[in-house]
Amino acid sequence: AIPIWQRCINIRLIPVKKRFIKEYKTKDGKDVEVRLLCRLQPKVHWVPEIYLKFGKDYGRGFLEKEASVDIAEVVQRHTLQELVRGPE
Repeated sequence: AIPIWQRCINIRLIPVKKRFIKEYKTKDGKDVEVRLLCRLQPKVHWVPEIYLKFGKDYGRGFLEKEASVDIAEVVQRHTLQELVRGPE
């Protein structure tokens, strides 16, 4: 039998704040800068999956891979005026 070798990896379980700033195009072709400040804290039972998917710096990985796609979808659905003023 071959023994299983596991390696310990330090990952932060306390909350971490991440800033996200990126420009997107609106429905009417104008540029919008999105500034987002997130507080992220992984649930202990999800840590192995989070590490496999996003790596040690899960905050940045999550924002770049997951949140970026969602923000882009929302911004592309609306015009600049709708985003600034909201639905009337």
